[in-house]
Amino acid sequence: NNAMAVTQNDNSRELVYETLFMYNMLDGELYGLLGQDYSWNDDQTELTITMNPDAKWSDGTAVTAEDVAYTFDCHVKYESAQGSDYSNYIDSVEATDDSTVVFKAKLDEDGSPINPLKVIEYIPKIYVLQKAYLQTVEERNDNDAEKIKQDRMEDFVHSGPYTSYYYDDQKVVLVRDDNYWGVSLWGSLPAPKYIAHTIYENNAAGDTAFKAGEVDVSQQFITDVQKLWEEDGLPISTYIDEAPYGV
Repeated sequence: NNAMAVTQNDNSRELVYETLFMYNMLDGELYGLLGQDYSWNDDQTELTITMNPDAKWSDGTAVTAEDVAYTFDCHVKYESAQGSDYSNYIDSVEATDDSTVVFKAKLDEDGSPINPLKVIEYIPKIYVLQKAYLQTVEERNDNDAEKIKQDRMEDFVHSGPYTSYYYDDQKVVLVRDDNYWGVSLWGSLPAPKYIAHTIYENNAAGDTAFKAGEVDVSQQFITDVQKLWEEDGLPISTYIDEAPYGV
């Protein structure tokens, strides 16, 4: 249960793997990460992205447009959930050179993009994986889709600031990669050396640990969360300063 590191959603966590852009749910804006900038053509049939020249994989090689294109191709080829979804709206992803990648939208009978919003949704949601590593996984699994999906990939190559340290059915621990390329973007490494996620039996057990100070950050739904400080006097606060706190 390593959702902390691998779950891809509208604002994917950038801990182990990284997306082209980051989506800020508070202002609706996209911010560059592996990608530096993006632009549509006039009819929104092509989305062109320039790669961040500083971005590196954990093996020291550059993150390139070829990695972006091959990631998409593998999702489609091996029919992942993401490939099955986005192949309805994205016709192809092509690297025109090492630093430029073009997303071509699928078109309807009139030559208009079926849904350009689904094209733009891809870039802050889907993690970019290394082409060379994906090819290694393919080769050792004889290009068999089911075998590839079952491969634990414990020798993975990543671009994010953390990598795997320890995991079992009760806890997942990530450790900081002190060679993380993003220092050039952020100005420093992330402060925590380790990020640990304890897997509790249920929400009640998680809430008990949170109230006891055994958890630094909780993303569980807590009914009437304001009672934790209004009635219990606990040193707890929510990200949003005013009610409703659980939005």
